[in-house]
Amino acid sequence: MKTLFFCTLLAACAPLAVAQKRPAITGVAFVRFYTADATASDEFYAKTLGYSSSKAGDITRYPVNDLQWIEVAPLPSPAPVSRQAAVGFMTRDARSLERYLKAHHIAIVDELHDGRFSVLDPEGNLIVFVQQVKQAAVPPPVPATAVSRRMIHAGFVVQDQAKENAFYRELLGFRPYWHGGRDDTSTDYVAQQVPDGSDWLEYMLNNGPHPCAQTARLQRPHLPRRRAYGRRHRRARAQRLHRHQLHRQPPWPRWQGPAQPLRSRPDPHRVHGVHSLGQDLLLRVHCIASHCHRDPLT
Repeated sequence: MKTLFFCTLLAACAPLAVAQKRPAITGVAFVRFYTADATASDEFYAKTLGYSSSKAGDITRYPVNDLQWIEVAPLPSPAPVSRQAAVGFMTRDARSLERYLKAHHIAIVDELHDGRFSVLDPEGNLIVFVQQVKQAAVPPPVPATAVSRRMIHAGFVVQDQAKENAFYRELLGFRPYWHGGRDDTSTDYVAQQVPDGSDWLEYMLNNGPHPCAQTARLQRPHLPRRRAYGRRHRRARAQRLHRHQLHRQPPWPRWQGPAQPLRSRPDPHRVHGVHSLGQDLLLRVHCIASHCHRDPLT
């Protein structure tokens, strides 16, 4: 009788274990790139963009703020087409998130160690989940010369949007944010916000089964540029956006997700922009650093 009761109790608790609540995923933690020339990459990130760095084994880390950083690793041989090695997301409970993914039959590539673990998404992209901390996650402090102190999103080439959505949206809870294309007849970019924050992940679609190296190498973090435009230019753009009422959700059908109004903050290192007009406006408003300068990752 006791055995029967125990088995019944286990059977009742099993669905609860699988249906456990997903821990919060709050934003982009880091993006890791491969480089064929460490000296040239350091010239770009340290001198052009103004970041300081620290080493963790053979990886060089450039903190963007206390919670975000860029990693540069040596290019392996044979060299992959994509120079993006990994994307990291912050979570408030890495241990519980690892258990959650295991319960949903997601293989763990690197078990939890030093507050992080990694998995592969359905298309083989390495995704690292990092325990969010209260102090600076990566040394050294960000210098005043840094071109930006915010990394707003990361992205990569995607072949099967449905499979990626099953992982990011259905399992992890990412939310539809916006989609757009190179023209009004196509959807080439699809973005989804992290479940518990404002950063987002972008799919780059319609690049064919074997995207060229140039396309794959465009997988860079997007950093709002600190001094890309002077205050006069930012004010003129803000006035133009408000004149056309772009601070509210636009009426055109291709827009999905909430608008982010352009506004100046007391913190001069962050400039928010409207992302509803596609990549062109995003680049002109933010003048994202990785597009203002060609980095030497190739």
